[in-house]
Amino acid sequence: MAQEVSLPVGWSAIWLEVDPAAGLSGSTESVGPEEVFSDPAITQVAALDGAIGTGQFTENLEGAGLNNEAWRIWRRDPIASENTLTRIEGNRAYLVRNEGDSSITLTVTGEVRFFQPEWIPDAYNLVGFGLDADDPPTFEAFFGPSGDTHPVDRIFKLLPEGDWAPVQPGELMQAGYAYWVYANGPSSFMGPLSIAFPRSSPGLLDFGPGVRFVSIEDPENPVQQIPVNLRALTLANRTSALISPVLEKHAPAGAVLDDDLRLFRLRPRTGSLDYAFLGGIGTAFPLVAEDEDPLAPGETRSLSLAAHRHWEDGGQVRQNLYRLQSGLGTHLWIPVRASNPSISLAGDSSLTTAPYVGLWVGEVVADRVTSIVEAGAPEKAAAAPAAMRLLLHADTAGQLHLLSQVTLLQEATASPDDRPAMVAVVDPRQIPFYEGIAEQEGKRVGTRLETIAYDLPRKTDTITQAALLEAIVSQSTRFDSTWVDGRDSDGNPLYEDPADIDEAAIASFLAFRNSRPPDLVEAYHLTWPLEGGIGPGKLIRTPDEAPLYLDPFHRSNPFRHAFHTQHGSGADIRRSLNIRIDPQSGASGILTGDYREEIRGLIQDNLIIQGRVRLHKVSDAPTLQ
Repeated sequence: MAQEVSLPVGWSAIWLEVDPAAGLSGSTESVGPEEVFSDPAITQVAALDGAIGTGQFTENLEGAGLNNEAWRIWRRDPIASENTLTRIEGNRAYLVRNEGDSSITLTVTGEVRFFQPEWIPDAYNLVGFGLDADDPPTFEAFFGPSGDTHPVDRIFKLLPEGDWAPVQPGELMQAGYAYWVYANGPSSFMGPLSIAFPRSSPGLLDFGPGVRFVSIEDPENPVQQIPVNLRALTLANRTSALISPVLEKHAPAGAVLDDDLRLFRLRPRTGSLDYAFLGGIGTAFPLVAEDEDPLAPGETRSLSLAAHRHWEDGGQVRQNLYRLQSGLGTHLWIPVRASNPSISLAGDSSLTTAPYVGLWVGEVVADRVTSIVEAGAPEKAAAAPAAMRLLLHADTAGQLHLLSQVTLLQEATASPDDRPAMVAVVDPRQIPFYEGIAEQEGKRVGTRLETIAYDLPRKTDTITQAALLEAIVSQSTRFDSTWVDGRDSDGNPLYEDPADIDEAAIASFLAFRNSRPPDLVEAYHLTWPLEGGIGPGKLIRTPDEAPLYLDPFHRSNPFRHAFHTQHGSGADIRRSLNIRIDPQSGASGILTGDYREEIRGLIQDNLIIQGRVRLHKVSDAPTLQ
């Protein structure tokens, strides 16, 4: 990206939006003033030391204004060791002196980043903004929405003579220039239009390796489904006018425009996990869709942006550059990046897996259910569809497991050039042994996936519940109809030794208790085995002898209240799941099928829930940790 700034004879306060380190000879090393300001007529360059803002306001540069510790200085002709400004960076203000006979057009090429001012309160800040060169706003139009936070009568511009002069409210701002702007107290002001989004990496919108996928209809081929993942954008209109912002796609520094990384605008559909496509194909699209009203004065609106990885070979990472145009003479640069972890690096065959091995997310939309008012009635269409999420994992042996939560991390590597293998962690105790897959506030973090649609059964093995065995022996009670007072038909105690107690006996003991046993251990399964396999035409089901069981004292039992004397125990609930995948599904990595669930214990008859399910893989991790 190239930025042009006009430097009149004398002094100028400029604002560099680009970082020249990415634009000279393909280098990413630091770039000095002599490379950026190479014209011999430019004799001095100064920048504030440290933060963008400072409490020191310099009134005149020709006197002793720059001769203090607040400034780093570069001069063309002095002894090199006397120069304290050695690096030029983007999103910073620079004071530049042109001692030539005419103005200079300075062209700086480099990379741009998202910029949000970090205002120092109750002080003057030397700062610039993204402004349209052909149609910039006035100072009143730009700063008026801030109210008393940034009063126009406390904004100063640099004159060629080196003096700072107050600006006028109706005066046009200049693109590429910096101003002293006073911040009256704390401020987060960005301009007439502000934007916020999760920033896991500094200065850009990073969609990461693609976890938390959803699937949508392909806008170019509606009969197919494509996986995308989402990020939320929040726009705020600070003005008294209607705004319809537009995103324009640009080629990043040193690259051509890449259509492999596509950005879509989506909207959630009511009553499902589906999203409707609102636009995004092409080099520009409005963030406010045609069927939406423009941003009203003072309105804040949250939007859903989706990244589609439209490439299957080459490098894992794609990056595009977008410019958010407010329509008010201002803009914000937003680099967008995503990676495709399904692409193996060249020569790395150890990381390839079978197409159905890994972690899958299922989106269930239930639309038929048993009537609870008509005994024996068949399933009927639901008044409104209900959305649920499934988490499934298939290992290299074909064994399926149902999960209720999982955290995606990666193995630690010795070299930054090595591609780390992604791991799926279900045991929280294992998390410290792996690295995060994304950066958030300077730290590497994992991505957690979970569902509230179901919970996994309690561990009722004799090792986990060892403390409960003595209680069962002491009561010698199974509360089964074939025994009376804990004795068999011959009058002998049922259990005399803890070794006689098995898992089924523990479950039966819990089922006939009215209050929670004090020795009951709150330990739950992290995975649950399923029968069948993932793939077109496959069947996935819970085993007949091992449904999802919620005992009367389970943490998720909906009929138990821990502090209500009449609800000390809940119902005995068992859930059986059945998924039949369509034989013809699998295009674009999306599997579709029919979903059926049978729940025993909620109503007198078995409750049947039916619907459709879509499965998409979010990780190739072959094992669970």
